[in-house]
Amino acid sequence: MDTQTVSANTNALNQLIKDEQFQKLIERTQRLNIFEAVGLRRQELRHSDFLAFMLDPSSNHGIGDMFLREFIRQAKLSLSTQNLSEARVYREHFFIDLLIEVPREWVLLIENKIDAAESENQLATYRERAQQAFHPLQPHMLFLTPTGLQASAGNEDWTSISYQVIYDTCSRLLHDKSIARNPKVKMLLEDYATFLGSHILNNPELKELCKQLYREHRLAIDLLLEHLPKLKNEGIEIAQQITLELQKEQDIELDDAYHHKLQRIADTTLDHVAEITDEQLWTESRRGLLYEWEFDDNALYLDFVIGPIDEQTKQNLVSALSNQFPRTHQNSGKYIHIYREKIIAFDDILETDNPDKLVTIGKMRVLDFIKRQRGAL
Repeated sequence: MDTQTVSANTNALNQLIKDEQFQKLIERTQRLNIFEAVGLRRQELRHSDFLAFMLDPSSNHGIGDMFLREFIRQAKLSLSTQNLSEARVYREHFFIDLLIEVPREWVLLIENKIDAAESENQLATYRERAQQAFHPLQPHMLFLTPTGLQASAGNEDWTSISYQVIYDTCSRLLHDKSIARNPKVKMLLEDYATFLGSHILNNPELKELCKQLYREHRLAIDLLLEHLPKLKNEGIEIAQQITLELQKEQDIELDDAYHHKLQRIADTTLDHVAEITDEQLWTESRRGLLYEWEFDDNALYLDFVIGPIDEQTKQNLVSALSNQFPRTHQNSGKYIHIYREKIIAFDDILETDNPDKLVTIGKMRVLDFIKRQRGAL
């Protein structure tokens, strides 16, 4: 790169740094937000946990049924609000993300999907379970997604709503005088609304600000994008190093390789639990229980996977594991990813100056995860 180009690039970056709108964007992203601090991002389970807390009138947030009442209004639900103080809110009851019951009056199911797709017959199964458990009440059902996606064919009785409903619920409550007198709840609602606008919803104000900055500082931003670290690639390298370290451990063996040339991991103490009779079906080892590395945009994970074993053994395993891990992560029929454990967050890769330390930490987390599965089986 010649001197003139280097000088032009440096000037472009300096202009971006000094831009008033860029400084505002930095200030917005760096302001302490409790949901940023705990790494919520697009983690469906944690969003469901927080919503259950706020929707439950008996929670210790101190605002009674206000959140539930406003949510019903924003979602345009035809539900009686006379006895909301008696509402009971359940997490993972019958594996349903959120179940709200006002005894003898109504039952509301909320299936929360941020990035994950529906499993086969998932919504129909939830409907049937609720109908049986709460007969003669007929459940009301909401399918909650960031953009209000429709539920799959055959589930038209699930009403689709977007996270805009949650955002509007928070925003409306922030105008209530009683919320203003409760600083802790006010902070929670402000932070969650801000978080949703930044990470879940398509915030038009933020989108326009970013477009404006890109128009005015295209060269500088393109340079930043060009030199961003490839976190996923670095995550794969860390996974490979952890895997190599694991094979030194007693009762741990490496199995077949799959995507990104990563090898599945086997706990040999579980070999007797499940075995595949058709060796063509999964791996040459014919093991029915293995661990697989997985990635999303934020982290490196390890999945505990039940392979294509006989159906009765599979159901027995799911039942045994559900006592410790109450929700199946993904079920594709032939394979069940019974639980997913975060091993290394990509933010940690970005911030560390000691990758070997991450490998050591990752190995410890993997071994702890494997030990917990052993305990459940």
